Amino acid sequence: MCGAEREKRSVRIKPVSLDRAGPDEDAPSMDAPDRNARSPDETALDRELGARIERAVGRLPEKLREAWVLAVSQGLGYPEVAEILGIPVGTVKSRMFQAVRLLREDLASYAGEEVRDELR
Repeated sequence: MCGAEREKRSVRIKPVSLDRAGPDEDAPSMDAPDRNARSPDETALDRELGARIERAVGRLPEKLREAWVLAVSQGLGYPEVAEILGIPVGTVKSRMFQAVRLLREDLASYAGEEVRDELR
């Protein structure tokens, strides 16, 4: 993925000045609740999931973890990962496939916990 494609996917936050006088259509309303705001419980669950994913990634074999961190955490494309690691792109794809499989297995119990919690 080239830099321009990565840039398109990034979230752009529009700055809002609190010093402005008068209402502004783009400014968030102080009266209306933010419908996208996360509850404290949701925020805690997100943090817990993040910690579990981090631990699961840490348990990956080193070669798989290297590819995962470069591709996912650093946002690099497979050709870039291949160049950094000095391996063919096909090997990067294979390592990523294996990493995803192992992470799914490792995190399956967590996914099961969420499903059980929703059914209660």
